[in-house]
Amino acid sequence: MLETLETIAWANLAQPASNATDEVPRALLRVAALRLEDDGSAAYHSFLYSVGNNHAGTYYPVIVQAMPFLGEILVEGSDCAREVVLGALADLLNSFEPESGYEFVENPAEGRRALSAVVREEALRLMPAIGQVLDSRDSSERMRLLAGDLLDLLRSSP
Repeated sequence: MLETLETIAWANLAQPASNATDEVPRALLRVAALRLEDDGSAAYHSFLYSVGNNHAGTYYPVIVQAMPFLGEILVEGSDCAREVVLGALADLLNSFEPESGYEFVENPAEGRRALSAVVREEALRLMPAIGQVLDSRDSSERMRLLAGDLLDLLRSSP
């Protein structure tokens, strides 16, 4: 899991100024390392602060590169890790917004795009992984509830 983290040039991506160059991959690895009996709250906050400002409810463009790794954790992670990912995704999609000054991203193929739209598209790509959590008999009731709510959000919002 997360074998390709090193292939991303994290230091070249717009992210919080306080981040170390490897802050996002370290936060993702911290979430992925969670075990069933762990309390995931520290890893949850660490991840959200690595991609933005958890306190202010904002994110930076670095979130786009982190999203596929969240999908890997949903498929291969422990229950605790999956619950952290579902909670982080729900917050990112429900109440977070791009950090001021980072509302748009440039993509050579698509030009200038709203960061919030790109994040939503990346979240839509995670729907099969979220659906696996929802459908798994091994998922806790809380995880199924989080996954169901997240899928409803993705299906209903434009």
